[in-house]
Amino acid sequence: MLCDSLENVSERKRCMTERIVKIIYSHLEYPKEAKEKELEGVAVVAFTITKEGRFEDFQIVRDPGLGTGEEALRVVKILGKETAPWHPGTLGRDRKPVDVRIMMPVKFKLE
Repeated sequence: MLCDSLENVSERKRCMTERIVKIIYSHLEYPKEAKEKELEGVAVVAFTITKEGRFEDFQIVRDPGLGTGEEALRVVKILGKETAPWHPGTLGRDRKPVDVRIMMPVKFKLE
């Protein structure tokens, strides 16, 4: 990953946040009906980052409607493909890899 080369933890986190936002919003297509009805809101997609660093078990947990939940799901799946593999979460002093559940918000706002 591009951000892995950064030694400072806060810089690495900032880099990944910027990369995630760029990937999601460069692929996001506002659903036609939601745009026509001027629907705005935040969809939330849950997924698991496995101990192997893959995205799995996707679920729309908040859906403003009119196709926004499905579009958020689509772009989060793209994020998983374009950034894989991720570093898994770890647990304990021996830093054993574990699955981690993530909630990813995707904002729909008309400009």
